[in-house]
Amino acid sequence: MRTKSLILSLLAGTLGSLHGSDAYIPAPGTGNLHPIASVQWAKDFWFDDNPATLPGHLTQTTAGVDVEYGIAPNLAIDVSVGVSNVNYQGGPLGGTVLTQDNILSRKGLTDTRFGLSWRMVDEFTSLNDAAPTLTLRVGGIIAGNYDTGFINAVSDGADGYEVGLKFGKVFIASSAGLYGDIAYRWLSSSTPDEWEASLGVFKTSGALTYSAGLREKQSVGGIDILGPGFSLARFTDVREKNRTAEVGITWNRTEASTLSLGYARTLAGENTPKKNVLVAAMSIEL
Repeated sequence: MRTKSLILSLLAGTLGSLHGSDAYIPAPGTGNLHPIASVQWAKDFWFDDNPATLPGHLTQTTAGVDVEYGIAPNLAIDVSVGVSNVNYQGGPLGGTVLTQDNILSRKGLTDTRFGLSWRMVDEFTSLNDAAPTLTLRVGGIIAGNYDTGFINAVSDGADGYEVGLKFGKVFIASSAGLYGDIAYRWLSSSTPDEWEASLGVFKTSGALTYSAGLREKQSVGGIDILGPGFSLARFTDVREKNRTAEVGITWNRTEASTLSLGYARTLAGENTPKKNVLVAAMSIEL
């Protein structure tokens, strides 16, 4: 379905990785391949909800691929893998050392995510014209092989599992639509569990499709950076909140492939960098 591939590409372009976050799953025996590359950078940081300027820039580059495949009517599987490098060109803040052993660059495999999606409602076959597409996804997370315990770690190093509900609605007459999702993740060890939600809109004009949306992500529990009980070893225990604005543009180059560019900006947060993110992505129907 052409609409499906458009939305998949839009999400890849703005979010940097799908993680099965799209409601439109492939038909049985077909799939989608999504190569993705991103760079993010930050100079400012929220310690708890207090803004501060880091002594140096924090940057992260990531390359990966997401694959989805339809295994039965209304059922699909997905997997996401990648590699990432984080660099912090700065020193201590307020007397607190943010790196370890003076190592400024850290790299490794990103967390591997995999899941199974079940489309509960299909707007294109529903008897109700107002019905959206609704898809339930359950998945797992396997931590990457990177080190943790400092500001330039690739991620939290936690295994886990997640459950989410995704939706989409296409307004064919206006070549526009809505997309979004809400998910909850249970994470291993002392890393706080978290929930995440998004809502966005898209509009197609000629061979180009534009998107814009908001994303909210919050940990459930945890400690504050530089707060009571904090140490480098407890970076993975931090309570993180962030709200992000995302925009994207997709070139629908053929019926089976698209190219996307996306930009995201952190608007507000706690214990998180004020990030800028640029993403380039491709969607290829298999």
